[in-house]
Amino acid sequence: MERIITVILAAGASKRLGFNKLCIRVNGEAVVRRTVRLFMEAGTGQIVVVTGFERERVEGELNGLPVTFVHNEHHEQGMSASVKAALPVILHTDLVLFHLGDKPFIEPATIGRVMRAFEAGGSSIVVPVHEGVKGHPVLVDMRRHLHAVAAVTGEGGLRDMIAAAGAHVRFVEGGEGSLLDLDTSEDIAYLEGRGYTIEKG
Repeated sequence: MERIITVILAAGASKRLGFNKLCIRVNGEAVVRRTVRLFMEAGTGQIVVVTGFERERVEGELNGLPVTFVHNEHHEQGMSASVKAALPVILHTDLVLFHLGDKPFIEPATIGRVMRAFEAGGSSIVVPVHEGVKGHPVLVDMRRHLHAVAAVTGEGGLRDMIAAAGAHVRFVEGGEGSLLDLDTSEDIAYLEGRGYTIEKG
């Protein structure tokens, strides 16, 4: 059975929102904690959380959870810097699930669908898609793509690597939860309209 690690990228400064979105309460639970909990419930192996901006505050929201923290000292350089910060931890694993800490609505069924798509064979990267938009989590076979992961640059994270992988990528239905995040006040208003209680952390 392949060894798997889940990497939650939680280092950003939430510039568009103006305050730390990872600490926003959704129905009383911090966004980053809700995100991690969903992957724990899905049983996706060791969970690594990459922090950066307001490191102590974000890590504090995860008190008591069995996660490994990695600090991205260069978080202002974009998502790729967080991917690279995780490299020492994921170098020797088989599979990595990359997910964004501000996407706390991912459904365990979607995570399972991503895993089953890989197990079916024929692909070494699996990406959920909803209404034509690529989402998360992204599953990467590190045995095939380690060098490509290590070479990512800029804010796009894994986007360019996925585009270059071509036929190695399989897309599966991800549902709305693979896309929903809290980047803007409009996002928050949308979620409140859906019945969620949203409070600044």
